[in-house]
Amino acid sequence: ADKIAAYTSFQWVSRVPESIKSAKSILSQKEFLWTDLSDGYSFSELGSNYGGVNQRWLIVRSEQALKRESRTLEKRVKKEMEKASKKCWHLRNESFSCKKDAEAAVEKLEKTFRYTSLSWEIEEIRKYTKKGRPKEGDEKIIRGYKAVCQTKKNEEVIENELRRKGRFIIATNNLDTGMCSSEKIINDYRRQQNVEQGFAFLKDPWFMIDSFYVKKRSRIEALMVVMTLCLFVYNLAQHKLRYQLALEEETLPNQKGKEIQNPTMRWVFELMEGVSVLYTLDDTTEKWRVLVINLDPLRQKIIRLLGGSILEIYDFANEIAGK
Repeated sequence: ADKIAAYTSFQWVSRVPESIKSAKSILSQKEFLWTDLSDGYSFSELGSNYGGVNQRWLIVRSEQALKRESRTLEKRVKKEMEKASKKCWHLRNESFSCKKDAEAAVEKLEKTFRYTSLSWEIEEIRKYTKKGRPKEGDEKIIRGYKAVCQTKKNEEVIENELRRKGRFIIATNNLDTGMCSSEKIINDYRRQQNVEQGFAFLKDPWFMIDSFYVKKRSRIEALMVVMTLCLFVYNLAQHKLRYQLALEEETLPNQKGKEIQNPTMRWVFELMEGVSVLYTLDDTTEKWRVLVINLDPLRQKIIRLLGGSILEIYDFANEIAGK
């Protein structure tokens, strides 16, 4: 809330954490007036004053995420039920001095489960007073108590959690729906992952950014410009290659040898490893011949698909140039 109150000088879009009490309550509601979007998404809009700042909150529902998260929840419930059954079996073999102690043990065990509730009966443990074969007329006396538990799904908890699955909230302090529609906010937020994936690439050890040591603020800023420029070129090349693959109905092999149309540029870089430039001097003309070697059919295909200046560079490299 304190961050929201501090950042009022500019417009922002942010995911609302489910740890916020009001957000958790909203996501658990049954009824919303949904507006359908493409790709299985729908949304409902409401106002909020969280942190003392007027905001638009968009409750977004994804059918794909609902199916995926429902399967995950089902596995989690099944796993907990199996664990609860084992715990109840062990508890049944314990002896307690009084009924209250047995009930307290069951209640304590039940608190450790989220999706499982317990029903139980407290039974008396009766044994003969003497060892050996009992005689006629001998009676058993109470030696303790045991808890016999039965497990069942906590349907209310499961239903409440399932209701929140496939939903999330996007907030913005831009209240002008004419300038920035709800659909635009949602689409912009969904595209954010593309940017995040790109900057994850910049932090990859193979990018070797940690080999640079800069201390001055100006040099750090300059390095960020270079990194962002590299990321721009990387994504532009990847988009170009994927577009041409789809346009020409071509494919490239991935790391497992499967033919695909959406390779990452990093994998393409690895495919291009081994390409070298060979300079040879022609004794007759005393000119240097520049040759690109190790261009197998796959690498030639990549160059052809990228086209443009890249194709010109490789074609030029095979020409005779004065030096």
